[in-house]
Amino acid sequence: MRPTQPTHPTQQTHPTQPTQPTQPTQPTQPTQPTQPTQQTQPTHPTQPTQPTQQTQPTQQTQPTQPTQQTQPTQPTPPSAQAGFTLIELLVVMVIIGLLVALVGPNVMGRAEKAKPQAARMQIENLASALEMFKLDVGRYPTEEEGLSVLRQAPSGVERWDGPYLRKQVPKDPWDRDYVYRHTGKAFEVLSYGADGATGGSDIDADILSSE
Repeated sequence: MRPTQPTHPTQQTHPTQPTQPTQPTQPTQPTQPTQPTQQTQPTHPTQPTQPTQQTQPTQQTQPTQPTQQTQPTQPTPPSAQAGFTLIELLVVMVIIGLLVALVGPNVMGRAEKAKPQAARMQIENLASALEMFKLDVGRYPTEEEGLSVLRQAPSGVERWDGPYLRKQVPKDPWDRDYVYRHTGKAFEVLSYGADGATGGSDIDADILSSE
C-alpha cells in the first residue's frame, strides 16, 4: 500500500472590509406656484345686417308692330312655251292612238288564239284529278256528282281522300263551265270553244279531253 500524502494546511480567510456609510439624500426642490389664467376678452357685438335693396320693376315690353301685308303676285302672262307643250302632248296622244290601232288587233288576235291552248292545259289537269279520284274511290264521278267532287267529298263515299285540286274547279278561258260526261267506263271533259256551241273551227272548235 502507498503512504498517504500529508494534507495541506487550510488558508486563513481575509478579514471583511467595513461597509461605507450611505450618502444623505438631497432635499426635494419646492414646486413653483402656477400662473393665474388670463381672462377672456369680451366679444364685440355683431353689426346689424343692411336691408336688402328693393328690386326695380321690370320694363314693359313694347307691342310688336303689325306685319306688313304681302302684295298679291301678279299673274304671269302665258308664255309661248306653254302653248308648244300642249301641242306636243296632242302630237304624242295622236301617235299613241295610231300605235294602238295598228298593234292592238294583233295583240288581241294572239290572246284569242292562246285561249284554246290554255283550255287544253286545264282539261288535262282535270283529267289527272279524275284518275286520282278513281284510284281512291274505285270509280269515276257520275254526271250528277260532276266535277265538284274533286274538291268536296260526295255523300256516302268513304274512301274519298281529296281534295284533288288545289283550287276551285276552274272555268274555261271564255268564262264558261267545263262539261263533264261519263259513259260506261270512260269520261269526257270538254269546252265548246269561243262560240259556246257544238262544232266549229279554229277558236270556235270544241276541245275534248279524249283528243
